[in-house]
Parts: sequence; C-alpha cells; structure tokens
Amino acid sequence: MLRALATSLVVVGLLGAGGIAWFYNDLSEMMTRVDVKLDAAAGGAMNVLVIGSDSRAGVTGEDIQRFGRGGQKLADTIIIAQIVPAETRGTLLHFPRDLWVDVAGGGKAKINSSYARGPQAVIDTVQDLTGIPINHYIEVDFHGFRRMVDAIGGIDVCLDERMYDPKLNFRLPAGHNHLEGNAALTFVRSRHSSGDGDFGRIRRQQQFMRAVVQKVGRPTVMGNPLRVKRLGEAFAQNATVDPNFNLDDMLRLALSVKRVGVDQIATLSVPGRLSNMNRQSVVIMDERKAQRIFEAMRDVRDPARALAPHVAVEDASGRGLLEEVSQQLEARGFVVDRKETVTPQQRTVVSYPKELAEEGHQVADHLPDARRLNRGTDIVVLIGSDFEGLAEQAAPQPGGAPAPAGACG
Repeated sequence: MLRALATSLVVVGLLGAGGIAWFYNDLSEMMTRVDVKLDAAAGGAMNVLVIGSDSRAGVTGEDIQRFGRGGQKLADTIIIAQIVPAETRGTLLHFPRDLWVDVAGGGKAKINSSYARGPQAVIDTVQDLTGIPINHYIEVDFHGFRRMVDAIGGIDVCLDERMYDPKLNFRLPAGHNHLEGNAALTFVRSRHSSGDGDFGRIRRQQQFMRAVVQKVGRPTVMGNPLRVKRLGEAFAQNATVDPNFNLDDMLRLALSVKRVGVDQIATLSVPGRLSNMNRQSVVIMDERKAQRIFEAMRDVRDPARALAPHVAVEDASGRGLLEEVSQQLEARGFVVDRKETVTPQQRTVVSYPKELAEEGHQVADHLPDARRLNRGTDIVVLIGSDFEGLAEQAAPQPGGAPAPAGACG
C-alpha cells in the first residue's frame, strides 16, 4: 500500500511542466516511451497509472549500500491518479505492493511482481482487478525521484513523533524537518520505522505528496525559471510514458491538478488485511470495501463519499429532530437517508448488522449515549427522547485524516 511516491513524482513533474511550455518539445523528446495499449479518456475524467519502480539505474555506491542492489524488477509504488476537472476534485488510489491478486499472465502473486512482466502486464493487472480504464502510463525510478525533489529545493515535513528505521539506519526527530532528495527518498521508502510496515509508509508518502504539491505552488519554485527548467528536465529525463502522452496531455493534466488543488485530492488505498501466503507476507483485499471504491471511480463518483457509512435516521424523540440530526451527521461525513418520524420512545439506538459492525461503530462513536444493537440489514440511528446531541469530540470523519497533533499540532 504505497501511496505518495509516484503520485508526488507525476504531480510535481506535471505542475512544473505547466510553467515551461516554451521548451516542451525538447522535454517530450527526452522522455522514454513504451508501447502499451490503453483506453481513451471518457466520462470527464483522466485516469493515469503511476508507477514508482525500484530500478537502481543511476544510483551511486552509497545508494546501493542504503537500498540494496535490487533483484527482480518490482513496482515500488502503484497508484491510479484520477483527475475530474469539471468537479474540481481528484483521487489518488494506492495499491499495497504486497496485495495478493491475479497477475496478468502469471497467476496469483503480489501485485508489484506484475512489473517484472512489463508495463502492459501492470496495466492489465490493475484494469482486471478494478475495472477502471487506464488512459495514460507514467513510470519514474529512484534517480528521477531524487532529482525532482532536489530541483524544487527539497521539501518540508512535520512529524508528531520521531522516526527511526533500523534497516535503513535513517532517523528524523519529531517536529519540522527539511528533506533533500536522498533523505526524501529514504523517508518515503522506509518500511521498518513503524509496526504496520507498508501501511505506515503510505501515510508518510501521503504527507510527502502534499508537501511537494504545496512547495511547487510557491513563488520560490514556479517563480524561479531555473528551478522550473530543472524540474521539467528531471521529470522528462527520468520518466517512461505511453506513446500518446504528449504536450497537450501534460499541460491539461498540470492545469487540472493545479485547479483542483491539493485539498481537493482524496488519498485512498485499496483496503485489506495483513496475512501470509506461500510463506510470504501479503495483503488480502477487503472485497466489499474495495469494490465500492472501484465502482465509484468507474462511474466518476467521489470514492471517499462511497466509503462513508450510509445511515438511515428515524426520529422517535417527539421533538422534531430528524432534520437537525441528519444535517449534523452529514456535516461529519456520513451519507444520510431521512426516514419518517416514528412512534416516540425514550432510548436512542444505533443498530447495524454484524457485517457492517465497523461502520456501525463509526456512527455510534458520534452518539456515545446511544444503545448499540446488532440487528437489521442497514445502519439505523433511532433518535429517542433521551437524545442530548452528538458528541463534542467526535471520532475522525469517515474516510478523512486525523487532525494533526503533538509536535505538529
């Protein structure tokens, strides 16, 4: 589940490219192109498959000591970036690199192994899994990543807790940290600085991506022709793209991302659980949740909203609270279906079936005094006469990120 490495690369590269159109023909010639079959963009959205490869091409002896020489070619990061300009929003869907899937032409395996069979195998594997049409393909390796970070003068991240990865011998203190290319690469690749491995890495990569986009938008980058030139060249010289990825696509995507803005880009990962298969650590996909994300992206709907629990609200308070409570729950990220007022009763109840227990608990956390019941087929909030309001300190919004705290609060 590796979230922001490759996404950051493409966002940075494309945003930078928007400011250097005067020499873009030269940039286009610098890019390596690979012959792959893709779907034409349709439905008002552009879906870009972004790959961060673990290729050691161009790395130094010190890098080899840090990251190893590498063995089988693997995709270090796999992301679908969906941009919907008309709705000024975007989605970055990250795939756990250990996700156990049907690899195109290779049977069951980790999804990152599809890269060893070539770009078309990665594209086919992702499309077969999700049903989401892929319109463009972009791949960047270690060296390109580092060059682009250095081209913008590094990025700044803030950590609530200190970070230490014993395998990479990499540490950062809590608080604000400035990262140049080498440190940024280590930061997003670390898997042993937290107990949840790739899941922790995804969170760091999300943080990194947002830091990059914010940095690129500053006058110190976009207002500096030399930095813009270096950024465009760093992307073009280290990117592998599909045959039809051209200047117009790059500029259109750059402008779309810039108009959408970092705060309107949802960052999600394919949900799953850690497991073991054939004596190796894997991630088993949560089929029900994953399909809700895939379906929303196929239909060009907001997948974060599709993941939010759907709640039926019934008013049994005798005080006409249906609309007020419904609006409050919607403001906290839930999708609400308003029901008619029912026969008054005293106790407020949140009910849900066992298969929706996780979502049911999310809802009930906002109504701490409510009774929780396993029953029915849907999540239902029944407002009783004892209802005194939602919790002041609500649980994190569904699909949202927790508020910053600690050293960065």
